Amino acid sequence: MPDLPLPNGGGGIRIQNDAHGNIVGGPSIANYVAYNTGAGVSLSSGVKATQLLGNLIYSNTGPGIELVGTGTTNNLLAGVSVFFNGGDGLTEHNNATLNVWQSLSVYGNGGLGIDKFDSDSATNTPDAPYPVITSVNASTGLITPVALGTT
Repeated sequence: MPDLPLPNGGGGIRIQNDAHGNIVGGPSIANYVAYNTGAGVSLSSGVKATQLLGNLIYSNTGPGIELVGTGTTNNLLAGVSVFFNGGDGLTEHNNATLNVWQSLSVYGNGGLGIDKFDSDSATNTPDAPYPVITSVNASTGLITPVALGTT
């Protein structure tokens, strides 16, 4: 791991307001998103076609990754490790949908590993489709793949 970064006064990475086509990380680039006082990564308010690839997201006081709001759709989270965050590892809510999660490692977070819900609903029923988990490695915490919107 790199030298420990100093904490931010807020979240780590925030992409919002209909931004699309962003790429954070890559096959040979891993970002360390850590020690923030909010979410590690937040995609909200209509973010589309953003790729979060191969990053380590850990020790943030909020959720590791949050996908929030209507129109936050068709984003790809692949090869990401999400651990020791104060909130959920990954949360998707308020009508964010059809995002794809693949080869995630989610463990040791203060809330749920993955939390998919819709707090806008009058009945508070979860958004469909539900995650499809095809395999889990209990010793490493690797979930391979987890995909939404494919069933």
